[in-house]
Amino acid sequence: MSSILDMIGGMAANSNQSNLEREHLLAELAQITTMERGTLTEEYRERPTPDGKGTLRKGPYYKHQCWENGRNRSRRVPGEEVPLLRSDLEAGERFDRLVEALASLAIAEGRQNRASQALQTQAPGAKKNSPTKSSRKGTAKPKRSSRKSPRVSPRKGPKN
Repeated sequence: MSSILDMIGGMAANSNQSNLEREHLLAELAQITTMERGTLTEEYRERPTPDGKGTLRKGPYYKHQCWENGRNRSRRVPGEEVPLLRSDLEAGERFDRLVEALASLAIAEGRQNRASQALQTQAPGAKKNSPTKSSRKGTAKPKRSSRKSPRVSPRKGPKN
């Protein structure tokens, strides 16, 4: 019985630690004021030179793509907007990582709570996962291979 109490006490300490982690993650989430989803790509275009002896590389041109309402949204981005958009995209990735960490904490805490509840409701001295089985002495089913089926010859012709 003392081992169960020790485990419950350890879970309480873990709960306090997870609460501190949760508060830290929530504080980090609160610092994110702007964010964006998607990707930013840089494109260049090549054109022949006026004299036709080479190519000119024009660009960079920036394109922001993201999924909205089940569709791919794509738009051109002016060069002066790129640094702020990159910052917002990084904030969006950080947001996703923080939310994933919060979900992991909540899942782990739920599993711990269910495990401690199962330990508390378990009867002392009972084995874990040991259902009682009824005795089936003398009522065993014969195996298929031990049964002999009568041989029936196939019929030939119509029935009289």
